[in-house]
Amino acid sequence: MFRNLTGSPVPNYDLRTASPTAEPGSPLAMATSSNSHKRKAEDQGAAKPPPARRPRFMLAGRQVRSAAPGPVLLEAATVPDAIEKMRADLLAYEAQSKVSRCMAPEQKAQCEERIFQTRETLDELAEAYADRGEHRDRQIFKTAEGGTIKGLLSVEIAPAHEGGPDAFWLNYIVAAPGSRGHGRALVLAAVNCSERANFDGKLHVISSYEASHAFYWHLGFEGSPDPISLDPGKHPEIYRKVEGQWVYARTDGHACDG
Repeated sequence: MFRNLTGSPVPNYDLRTASPTAEPGSPLAMATSSNSHKRKAEDQGAAKPPPARRPRFMLAGRQVRSAAPGPVLLEAATVPDAIEKMRADLLAYEAQSKVSRCMAPEQKAQCEERIFQTRETLDELAEAYADRGEHRDRQIFKTAEGGTIKGLLSVEIAPAHEGGPDAFWLNYIVAAPGSRGHGRALVLAAVNCSERANFDGKLHVISSYEASHAFYWHLGFEGSPDPISLDPGKHPEIYRKVEGQWVYARTDGHACDG
C-alpha cells in the first residue's frame, strides 16, 4: 500500500519570558500593578492550546510544509462513492464561482474551463472503472483535506503501444478546482507505484487538455501529447530517492500546483 507522504505535526511551543520582580511600593512594583489586569488577560490567552499547524514531510532531506496530505489507496468498493463525492463538491464550487464578485472576466473563463475539464475527467474515470474488465489491477488513489476529496488518480500496467512491452500508465488524474498541491502529490504517488512495480518510477500518460501540458512538463514529462512520458531518474533537479522512496528535490511548487 502507498506510504503516506506526510509526517508527524510539528508541535507549537509557547516560549514565554518571566516578568521582572520588585519590592512592594517601589516604582517598578506600582507600574507593574497598574497593568496587572492586562497581564492576567494576556496570560490567560497564552495558556490556550496552540493552533494546529499544517503537517510537514521530508523533501530531499529538508523539512517543508506539505501542500496536500499523502495519497491513500482506495478499496474497490469505495471508488464510485469517491467519484460521486467529487462531483457533488464540484457542483457546489461551480455555483459559488458563478456568484463570486472577486474574479475578473478572464479568471472566470479560466475557472469555467477548469470546472469543465474536471467534470469530463470524472465522467471518463467513472466509465472506465465501471467497465474495467481486464483492467482489474487498476489502482485508484485519493487525496483529501478535512474529509473532502480533493484529487483522484488512476494507474495501471498496460502495453506502451500495440504489441509493445508493458509500461506503467497514469490513466486519469483529477484535482479539484481551487485546490493546491494535490495534482503534484498524485503524480509523485504514481511515480512510487511505478517504482514498486519494477518500472523504475517511469510513467506514461496521454495528456488530453492543452492547459495541462505545462503542469506535466514542469514535472519532467517529455514527448508529444500522445503519449508523454516521465523518467524521474533523468531529472535529478526535480526528483531524488530517499530510502528507496521518490521525493521532490525542490520545494517551489509554483506553476505545478494542481
